[in-house]
Amino acid sequence: MDHIYTDTFFDYIDAESCRSAEIVLSKSMGWLAPKSVLDVGCGRGAWLRHWRQQGVPELHGVDGDFVDRAALHFPPENFHPHDLSAPFALGREFDLVQSLEVAEHLPPAAAEGFVQSLTAHSQHVLFSAAVPGQGGEHHVNERPQAYWRDLFARHGYKGFDCIRPHVKGEREVRPWYRYNTLLFVHQDQVASLPPEIAATEVTATGPVAFPAPLSWRLRLLLVRLLPLGAVTGLAKLNARLKVARKG
Repeated sequence: MDHIYTDTFFDYIDAESCRSAEIVLSKSMGWLAPKSVLDVGCGRGAWLRHWRQQGVPELHGVDGDFVDRAALHFPPENFHPHDLSAPFALGREFDLVQSLEVAEHLPPAAAEGFVQSLTAHSQHVLFSAAVPGQGGEHHVNERPQAYWRDLFARHGYKGFDCIRPHVKGEREVRPWYRYNTLLFVHQDQVASLPPEIAATEVTATGPVAFPAPLSWRLRLLLVRLLPLGAVTGLAKLNARLKVARKG
């Protein structure tokens, strides 16, 4: 996939992720407690920086070769450059793989291979992807959450809604993390989950429950009426404005 992401894009991702990662991980670290984390679509590693602050000793990231190694928030020797529109294999597993708000940036034809790559590297995958109407820069594959649930199911993974109930009211967490994040666990590991996590298994058929308030749902509907070019342009403008204010 061609390099289409600028420093402004990554500045924006860092700014938007910082507080969200801190809150989300503080509420999930107690029962996830991984010793190794692979972030797929890591950017500069803003989320990995917070995993490190939670005491995780081994951190790895995968993203395009265009990411500036000097700007990484984790050891550059643990950065694995790869075009995420193609499957990848690192030859090992991790306690946890995460991929947050990445899959919507990849072509629809890449979706199945992307999920296969995630599941090949861990039996626990923390995952979120933009739903239709969310809007963003180069969002070419926004899908309902049931779409991703079904792709994970093909590899023997079940979805658990154990993150969103704890963060959906946290306004400092960006809406896409609040409303989209699910945990996928291989069926062989489900019996070892804490009862309070196992109780949050998502339905295997039909729509996945979506906890967003009416205001966010109306926003999704309005954005869906706009052409993709307009949505991308607005997203780029929003990123520049927010980075300028942060700077």
